[in-house]
Amino acid sequence: MKLRFISSALARRIITPLVSGVVVMIIGLSLIQVGLTSIGGGYAAMSDNTFGAPKNLLLAGVVLALIILLNRQRNPYLRVASLVIAMAAGYALAWFMGMLPESNEPMTQELI
Repeated sequence: MKLRFISSALARRIITPLVSGVVVMIIGLSLIQVGLTSIGGGYAAMSDNTFGAPKNLLLAGVVLALIILLNRQRNPYLRVASLVIAMAAGYALAWFMGMLPESNEPMTQELI
């Protein structure tokens, strides 16, 4: 038990808030390209020359605005669930806009 406390204190001295902040910032900066590619419509949109189409930008904007709006609420449950709610709303909006791929395969009843 004492060894666990010592290792925790040692880890706090080595991994300072400055170090963890720099690591989180580097991870965030490395994800900018992925985010911008997804906002434009992804690699599929790049291949069929619809990258940056207004419907792709509208969908990304609605999802981002919904995340920001829900994070500004006083209800802690809405703040915690903002990503899930925004993804579900984005999926529903994509379905409404006809952006989901159509599957002609019959649905199977078996679970793997």
